Amino acid sequence: MRRILIVEDEETGKQLLERFMNPYGDVDSVEDGEKAVAAFESAWKDASPYQLILLDIMIPKMDGQEVLRWIRNYEREQGIAPMQRAKIVMTTALDDPSNIMESFYNGGADSYVVKPIELEKLQQELQNLGF
Repeated sequence: MRRILIVEDEETGKQLLERFMNPYGDVDSVEDGEKAVAAFESAWKDASPYQLILLDIMIPKMDGQEVLRWIRNYEREQGIAPMQRAKIVMTTALDDPSNIMESFYNGGADSYVVKPIELEKLQQELQNLGF
């Protein structure tokens, strides 16, 4: 069973993503960056890592860009092969080029979806990522 982590601080958006993602795998959700980092690390230590992470950029405690960089650094430090690393889809209301560039080129995101999330668009992105 695939493991999916949703990082979203807005309750309505989180519930929508949870309902949509349930058929794709085992879904966990957290509301801030520190909990996202803790969940990600714990999953690896338990030998049941997340294959997909939907990561909001504007979240409390650590923003999504910081979480993204932390995850990619962790994967590198642990020697996780590129094909085994988590697929990360950034989600945000910020449709601006600087955030997109930061996510892809500096952070290593796999995809970027602008809110409000259209389920058809998200489904297409998941297909592109092999889900």
